[in-house]
Amino acid sequence: MRIILLLFLLMLFGCIKNSSSTTFPLKNIIPYKRLKNINYSKFNEPSGICHHISRKSLIVVGDEGDICEMDYNGKILQKKHLFNSDFEGVTHNPSTGLIYIAVEGEEKIIEINPAGLTVTREFILSRQLNGETLLKVGGQGIEAITFVPNSSHPHGGTFLVANQSLQLDSKDDISGIIEYEIPLNNKKVKKGFGKIIRVIQPYIIDLTGLYYEMSTKLIYVISESTNTLSCLSRAGILLNVQALPGQRQEGITFDSKGYLYIAQDSGQIIKYKPINQVN
Repeated sequence: MRIILLLFLLMLFGCIKNSSSTTFPLKNIIPYKRLKNINYSKFNEPSGICHHISRKSLIVVGDEGDICEMDYNGKILQKKHLFNSDFEGVTHNPSTGLIYIAVEGEEKIIEINPAGLTVTREFILSRQLNGETLLKVGGQGIEAITFVPNSSHPHGGTFLVANQSLQLDSKDDISGIIEYEIPLNNKKVKKGFGKIIRVIQPYIIDLTGLYYEMSTKLIYVISESTNTLSCLSRAGILLNVQALPGQRQEGITFDSKGYLYIAQDSGQIIKYKPINQVN
């Protein structure tokens, strides 16, 4: 099934030679069929979602500091209000199973133990690279997060974090994806610091969702304002852009069978099925 998903994703986001040829509104819509809104429990303002591989479940966070674990059809398995903060993205480290939440405004990542949804550590994110401000205090703030596993990295991988901006020419509050190194393997650190490694600027506004696909090493990015899903190479090269059918879309993940889930902060979590998939 993993191979089928890999082939489907490659077909879905076939490389385009010149991204500047993209025009809006897009006519090519993602080849998925909407199944249903699985948020029948009405989890408040879902803004981020990730597929937890080992737990075979979905982790969802909300704008008011809530987190929950649900099955693939939306049944709540556990739920907790952590604190009054703006949770905007969620991911997990498949090697450890630990969950990581992007907190907007405070510009930090908090680490969560999935057993009981308890906070274990937090990491403040740098706002500067080489003396230049990339994340302005009081700006739009970070909006999405995804983990990039790397077995050769001393901390098991890095994080990609999207900074939300509605302007492409802003130098101190960029619309871009920032790669951070976090000292995950230093267990003595309970309050750590995230260092910027590099910046990817895909020249797309209003980045609100991120997903890193391990097999293909591709990055998927949601833009809320344009209702699009873009595909980037690991190096940050824009490969393709396709239209998303929903509104206020802020989180994205795929499960192991290829089903797509989009979190909308309007209150819905939409489950999609690949058009050509039999079951």
